[in-house]
Amino acid sequence: MKKKNALIIAFCFMVFFLIMFWVYYVNKSLTYAEKVEIITPDEKIVWPLHKDAIFDFYFNGDHVEIKILQGTAFFLTSSCPNQTCVESGSISHPGQVVICAPNRVLIRIKSIKQGHRELLITY
Repeated sequence: MKKKNALIIAFCFMVFFLIMFWVYYVNKSLTYAEKVEIITPDEKIVWPLHKDAIFDFYFNGDHVEIKILQGTAFFLTSSCPNQTCVESGSISHPGQVVICAPNRVLIRIKSIKQGHRELLITY
């Protein structure tokens, strides 16, 4: 009976280590691309987060400049009076959002990985 118990325990440890290997090594090696979604009053742009770019938007006398650099996205300049969007810094992870409320411009990081859920909190 002791030999049977030892085999069952050894089998359980083997299954456990195979699952851990899958979670930490195989699953992490699968890379999921992320994209930046920029929404303005006039248009919606989707851009790869890994591709650097600068976007200038002019509408109704307002100006917003958004920069995507080294996997981060942020407001570079804005014509809004309080500059909260510019001072809020950069975002780089799926689900993060930066908004310029006076100019009605939103930057959001989205993941292409299926099943990823984002949490959006509104006030």
